[in-house]
Amino acid sequence: MPDIWAFMRAVRNSDLSHPVKHVLLTLASLADPATGVIPERFTPSLTDLSRMTSLGRSTVAESLKAVDVENSENGEGWVKRVQPSMKDARMNKAKTQYALLVPASAQGGLVQDVDQPEPPKVDTGASPGDGLVQEPDGASPGAGHEVHDPTTEETKPPSSSAKPRKEKKDGEFREDADRICRYLAEWVVRNGSKRPTITDKWRTDARLMIDADKRSLEQIRAVIAWSQRHHFWRSRVLSVPRLRSEFDAIRLQMEGQNEQDRQRSGGNQPYRNPENQDDYNDWKKAPA
Repeated sequence: MPDIWAFMRAVRNSDLSHPVKHVLLTLASLADPATGVIPERFTPSLTDLSRMTSLGRSTVAESLKAVDVENSENGEGWVKRVQPSMKDARMNKAKTQYALLVPASAQGGLVQDVDQPEPPKVDTGASPGDGLVQEPDGASPGAGHEVHDPTTEETKPPSSSAKPRKEKKDGEFREDADRICRYLAEWVVRNGSKRPTITDKWRTDARLMIDADKRSLEQIRAVIAWSQRHHFWRSRVLSVPRLRSEFDAIRLQMEGQNEQDRQRSGGNQPYRNPENQDDYNDWKKAPA
């Protein structure tokens, strides 16, 4: 089958109902990216899926039935399930096995979605450092420590020779967009990757998340922090353009997990980050 990213795009572009899309995207977040098979250690029960999606068990069951290959008249479907016997489920706690598929009717126009690194920009202006090669940043030796939120730093006035960065679209530097870019970059470094280059494309997509997609800064911060702690999403979201394209899939899974946490704690804790509450408070206090 196409890789899991093609599967997710096909689901989003389909005419499936909202509950069915929600269930399929949740399953995709658990599946092996190359094969579409959900490993045994991540295999969800019907109750697990109900909690992850905040949908009723009957709605989840009906959604799975609607896209199961076995229930399709033409042999096409989005999910191949191998269900254990009642005895095996009771005695050995066996769970249903899942393999995700893209029906032939939904494969038209699908292409592999692979991040391509952007070429470095060349500064043609003369400077004392002409001819020198800049050494790229390596993996952060402080990986695993608290994330530094650049928005809490004091802003130093630029020197007379420094030119402020400007977005090409509106000609004005956007502090809120740059803040999002720097916050994600700090998380990428914290997770052991090389510091990414914050490009104009990053800032444009950050601005569009705020202006066009109507995402609040607090919601974007929460999705970044949650995705960068998640075993699956932290290897997937390494740039702001990728964050924007996967935002809804991440948000839905995050909200499902938050719902589970609220049920366990009996309280309402929207976007709370129990692992690093100081980081959460620093972001709130920083100017918008």
